[in-house]
Amino acid sequence: MALEGELSFITDPEGLTLRGVLGIRRLISYRNFLNILVKGSDEPLMGRLVHAEINDYGGNILGRIGADWSFSCDINKANIASMHEFVFRMTYKGREPVDVNFSAEVILESEGEPRWMVPGVFYKHGRPASDEAAPNYRAFRSDRSSHPGVFGWTERSMACLTLGEQINGRVTGVYFRSDGETKAIGVHFPCREKPDAPGVGNPAPNSDDIDWLHVEPNDKFQLRFKLYFGPGNLHKYNDVLRDRYYQDTRTHHCHPRLEALEVCDLAVESLLKRHYDPTRAVLYETSAFDLAAIDSSEDTLDLADTSCAHALLWYGRKFANTDCTEAAVSLLDKTASGLAPAGTFWPKLRTDGAWTAEEGNRLGAWRAAETTLFLAQAFAREMKAGNAHPAWERAVLSSLDFVRAIQRDDGGLGSSYDAGTGEVTDWDGAAGLLWVAALIEGYRFSGNFDYLQAATLGGQYYARFVEDECIFGADGRFAGTPSSVDGYNGLLAYMRMYQEDANAQWLNLAKRTADWIMTFRCCYNAAFSADTILGRHDFRTRGADIAAPARPGGQGGAYLHSRGLVCHGELVELGHHLGDGYYLERARDGLQCFRQLIACNEGDFGAHKGMAPGRFYHTHAQGPKGEVGHFASASCTGLVLYANMWDIEHTPAAG
Repeated sequence: MALEGELSFITDPEGLTLRGVLGIRRLISYRNFLNILVKGSDEPLMGRLVHAEINDYGGNILGRIGADWSFSCDINKANIASMHEFVFRMTYKGREPVDVNFSAEVILESEGEPRWMVPGVFYKHGRPASDEAAPNYRAFRSDRSSHPGVFGWTERSMACLTLGEQINGRVTGVYFRSDGETKAIGVHFPCREKPDAPGVGNPAPNSDDIDWLHVEPNDKFQLRFKLYFGPGNLHKYNDVLRDRYYQDTRTHHCHPRLEALEVCDLAVESLLKRHYDPTRAVLYETSAFDLAAIDSSEDTLDLADTSCAHALLWYGRKFANTDCTEAAVSLLDKTASGLAPAGTFWPKLRTDGAWTAEEGNRLGAWRAAETTLFLAQAFAREMKAGNAHPAWERAVLSSLDFVRAIQRDDGGLGSSYDAGTGEVTDWDGAAGLLWVAALIEGYRFSGNFDYLQAATLGGQYYARFVEDECIFGADGRFAGTPSSVDGYNGLLAYMRMYQEDANAQWLNLAKRTADWIMTFRCCYNAAFSADTILGRHDFRTRGADIAAPARPGGQGGAYLHSRGLVCHGELVELGHHLGDGYYLERARDGLQCFRQLIACNEGDFGAHKGMAPGRFYHTHAQGPKGEVGHFASASCTGLVLYANMWDIEHTPAAG
């Protein structure tokens, strides 16, 4: 009987097949070790094994591909039973130069409908709330992913292939396919994308976007990747990502350039000078790098999240900055005045000063809950300091009473509401998860036990999304698509649940949610050209989060952002509760990442002093790789301020 993760070779009519088994169950097979597509050919050349030796420590295999290629491969077994590293060495013996693309894949042998994950890029079936058929073949550039690799699950098995973002300066790729009874995951070198490559220059639907490698006679190449496999536990990805993270940290280092207090001072200067409008008492969400004035010509103002005002209040009170405190109080007064007839907060403000809903008179759950949460935190902070804000309290309690009234018996809190009637207009997804955190904040300052009961019921309801490893709904623009924000909402909610009710269930849900967030958080530093902004400034991507998977045509969130700092404190506290340094390190990575690219002087990377980009383009998608969005986001800047203020308060040496 084989051990978990044991590899063995089987002789069959086609040659030698490498198989992975668990007990007596065959989980994976690996026959066509290396395939080569030659430019101009319709079908790839199929590699075959001709000799193999394997033992408890690894092994070596030899093979051929067509008449002109040979390869050898060293197999190195890791200390963890289910991981093996493959190092291929290929030699081209043809007489004429060719352009080629290599691929290698693993077949998942067990039954059941497959599900997939490319971390930060693709989850489950792509659109869990959609009627669209799941794609049967998708291929991606590795630099789109937070941990370059691909996972596949069936009823009883899990397999994963991981590799470096680049080999010899060329971007690698990953793919999955499901063709009838065959379910497979694979790697490409160089990269390929299919179909509807999400971003700049994407091909026509159902076509391939292939990167070719030019090969001369007698050229030699190396392809290195790791294979993990085991039982079909959906959460098994966490073991793989942890292993990958610790491998990458040996060579992919963080590079913070500023200390916490320097970051806070710069962020406050930018927010007050470039985003704050004292005449309207609002913070504009975006401010362009190259404009001295804020453009407020649209009919509807694009406003920053309430978390930003709360961060300004925190800074203003701690450092006795009157201008900052007065601005924050003015902003929060304005927020408290924005209750819709339904009882919770309007999401938008018109230029004429009237509050308004999203399209279709819609109020989104995530925005309403976030506003409630941070206004409640601000009120509690002020109440402890002896500063009264009865309008804030009334607004928070109104919003919490609204959501209690619409909560279903099963705990569901809805994903969107009619601004006038309060009727729930959409129950799908987990957009209401952040209400759990808001309800607990309300319970803490009001003592109303009904809020805690509603939070408990809601936390139990939304646990199903965490357990399914697919949390979605916060970003209402793309129904059914998971985003990093969904994970942040979960960690904010479940850590508060555990703080109020020290039940292991809540701590486990917080841990599971944090692990899911890490599928969006980069474990490595992407390679950027020296003629790009990120390349010139040696920007390190380790610790930055991918906003959301890209949608076909380049829509979505295929860029890096700093919004993960909203739960920086909760991630640190989780690490302490579990006694697990992994979460502390990954929290620190996020904080240090966004201490890198902040304009310390007027004109730094084209920005005004204190500004930081709202988007960092780690791959070719919504902007060229290595460039940034040439605007500052008040919400992202505010969360950088928020997390660094938390660090200063909890780690005095940080200042």
